[in-house]
Amino acid sequence: MTDIEHSLFTRIFEGIQEVCEDNCMQLIGTNAYSDHERQSELVRVFTQINVSGILLSTVGDPSDDILLAKAAGIPIVLVDHSNPIGAESTCCVLENNIACGQIAAEELIRTGCKHIVFASHSFDYESVQERNYGAKRAVERSN
Repeated sequence: MTDIEHSLFTRIFEGIQEVCEDNCMQLIGTNAYSDHERQSELVRVFTQINVSGILLSTVGDPSDDILLAKAAGIPIVLVDHSNPIGAESTCCVLENNIACGQIAAEELIRTGCKHIVFASHSFDYESVQERNYGAKRAVERSN
């Protein structure tokens, strides 16, 4: 996980944990603390101990991590991040963050708001950037 302690990822991790428990599986949760080198090192460790699968909520471009897992024969799924452009295709589980931003902005516009601000804790995350983009699109269409 990018940062398990961050609210964006805590709920994702809890969902993964629940599914694993329901299926009598063990889950190893690690925290990359938003450090790409640490993330890649964790993926290397997991391939060396031959885990059954890797769910990766990535810090940055996971292309090398995807290749490493696939070379080791370990399935990998990206959580809350899209497949990197030009990288070997891998499964991704995503929210529709653009629609989320649009719907939120459209509701404010519907109630008569004319000056809308998108406030966020950090723009370092792809999901936050997408929500901001969706909100901007809705505002632009309303003008």
